[in-house]
Amino acid sequence: AVVSTQSTGQAGTQTEGCPTGDDDGPPAEEVTYPDMPEGCLDYTWGAHMNQTNNFGNCMNMTMDSTHRYITSNNVPDFWVNSYCPIGLGYGYCIQAEIDAGTCYFTDLLCGEDNGEGSNDYGDVWVPQEDSYKIRLEGDPTQQDRPGDMYDASLVGAAKSTYYSSASGHAASVVTILALVSYIFA
Repeated sequence: AVVSTQSTGQAGTQTEGCPTGDDDGPPAEEVTYPDMPEGCLDYTWGAHMNQTNNFGNCMNMTMDSTHRYITSNNVPDFWVNSYCPIGLGYGYCIQAEIDAGTCYFTDLLCGEDNGEGSNDYGDVWVPQEDSYKIRLEGDPTQQDRPGDMYDASLVGAAKSTYYSSASGHAASVVTILALVSYIFA
């Protein structure tokens, strides 16, 4: 990368050919993201998930001169146990959260049928197709740093949804690339 000793003190400005936040490549809606292999959204959590089938993880990645484009089913490429924050047969909140009115799941018990992503052992991941656009080179000298690592727009990146505990984990490579992009962007 070209490094300049000049600065205007404003984020997103061009100084002697240096890349800045303005070089965000094509807008996310104009990007053709790579396709995932057929069946990637059909995986379900269970004992049949193993290293042979990459634990259900699917992703495809392409690059151009400025960005990496990723499509993923957001299933982690490692084993993830089912999750019950307090234990099977218990709710999802401690009494203090219930008393304060901050528990959004007062009627749900872990291990019961709470819809897609739940089973007899707790909550599990559900495949969800998401797309990510991540810059190949960041610019740590921008004046708006540090920023919120979940705000993809700050680093010239894009993602189709935000991570949430309900949708499970993003593929490990996506998480790592987004974090590296945040640190060095």
